Amino acid sequence: GVNTCWTLIFDASEDAVGGALYRCKGSTSDIDTEDLKDPAKSSLVGVFSKALDVHQRGWAVYEKEIYSVLTGMRKWYRLLVATTKPTTKGDPMAVPKILILTDSMVCMYRWRDFKLPESPLSSVKSRRFLGWCETVASWQALPYVIKHCKGMSNDFADLLSRWVSRPSTSTRPSTDDEESTMGAPPYKKP
Repeated sequence: GVNTCWTLIFDASEDAVGGALYRCKGSTSDIDTEDLKDPAKSSLVGVFSKALDVHQRGWAVYEKEIYSVLTGMRKWYRLLVATTKPTTKGDPMAVPKILILTDSMVCMYRWRDFKLPESPLSSVKSRRFLGWCETVASWQALPYVIKHCKGMSNDFADLLSRWVSRPSTSTRPSTDDEESTMGAPPYKKP
């Protein structure tokens, strides 16, 4: 609707990343985490919790936080594109219809800028960021705004980032098909 927006919350723990997608009444400038708890103002649409592999668990905290946003945006990208009008980056008339909330200031600023380290060939981290930048480049037309929320008010995303009961011991990256289903059995066609 005209006066609705998508709100995404994300968090990372030592062992996993998690997030949630809400449909909210109001504009992105007015929504905060308290509104997400009010059923008259928001509806929970989806959640995810994804275990980090042994290599990902060694990342810096801000990398895990950025990865949580990246994972959630990948998960809901098609829905967000289909339900929001793409804009030209920097268009002053564009009204953001997607709100991203994170409790990490470093993640928030890195996500806004998404700059590569000096030499993209110098390290594994640089190559990882290069891949992430390539993914994020296609999202630049989405009408989103990213805001900071206090860690204590990001409790649901924090729970989702700790939901995984045991860390993955795999050394290979997991796929979207391997995300936690929150204990629900996998769907099988009859």
